[in-house]
Amino acid sequence: MLTITSNWPTGPVLLSWVPDRSSDLPITGSHGFCFSSGKALVCDIRGRGWSIPGGHVVPGETPLDCLARELREEACADIDRAVLMGFLLVDHSVNASYAAHYPEKSALAMFAVSLGELRPYVPSHDALSRRLVELSELPRVHHRWDVLLDEAYREARS
Repeated sequence: MLTITSNWPTGPVLLSWVPDRSSDLPITGSHGFCFSSGKALVCDIRGRGWSIPGGHVVPGETPLDCLARELREEACADIDRAVLMGFLLVDHSVNASYAAHYPEKSALAMFAVSLGELRPYVPSHDALSRRLVELSELPRVHHRWDVLLDEAYREARS
């Protein structure tokens, strides 16, 4: 298991990439490496910058439902096919002042996605724009690329 320390807006957090098909931790979000015509999709998220689509699971949603909703909201796009690749484990226990409403330890589902329809883009309250980038460009374009995303991205492309 690959683990790093990262600084999120809530403070320091331990992040681990686990290429597995299930998690014992609560799944609080979903993100996807989304591909169309040999390119990768990125969305310009307000306050974050260019990133892969995704967000928080709302009550009653599965991780795949969450990703489908986030793709519609952030990218005006639909899923043709999605494969769960693994989980990004999030551990806030290294932050003594962590007081957010998410669990101290949780998991983010990570998918490899073949996109269906890309509808005409309409900005949303969270997303300002979308674009398809060359596969090699994604690590440079993404606002916070790290070794964990790199490992997951390699798996998504295989």
